Amino acid sequence: MRNTLITAAIAAAAFAMPASAATIVSTGGAFAAPAGSVTIDFNSAVAAPFTAAFTNASLVQGNLAGFYAQPGFSDGSRYASVFRNGNLTLTSQLALRSVSFFVGSIDIGNIVELLSSTGSVVGRFSGAAFSTNADGDQGSMLTNRRVTISLTEGEASFAGVRFISAQNSFEIDNVVFAVPEASTWALMLVGFGMVGAATRYRRRKTNVAFS
Repeated sequence: MRNTLITAAIAAAAFAMPASAATIVSTGGAFAAPAGSVTIDFNSAVAAPFTAAFTNASLVQGNLAGFYAQPGFSDGSRYASVFRNGNLTLTSQLALRSVSFFVGSIDIGNIVELLSSTGSVVGRFSGAAFSTNADGDQGSMLTNRRVTISLTEGEASFAGVRFISAQNSFEIDNVVFAVPEASTWALMLVGFGMVGAATRYRRRKTNVAFS
């Protein structure tokens, strides 16, 4: 049984959105990866065109009390765990429009950043954006969720995502990126900086939908 659908407009200040507006859809218990161009499930090495950088983070499986817990509703396979003051960064040179990932035991110390092709932060979201009750519960649909972040039309694309944790731990699995057709990559990358500059002065809004 899924949670009631809730849609809310969230002030940009709550998520420190410096250069883009986004829509967030958060669905309880939806572990399976949706259709997408590139899926990173952490059961094999991260492959081109993506690279992964782990800082006080690791690929794990199962539970270790005080450190990490298998995401609720998962298939029990390997996942990424970001420990206290650590981060996991997935990057490419592609122009991305959305990213979807499953988060286990969401808490307010979970942070997700969208990155430009130069590594600058173009969007920043806390665990409170993903759950109405970000208390770290390891078995609840409220805190084990499929989260999809999509840029709104006209906003600058991003080229990577960084998962940050203020405490043990931030568990992530089944990351899915929407990648444009190869024929459009060059044009989008050229437009990356131009659109970014134009949108800096817009009023920004983030829409969140919980289901």
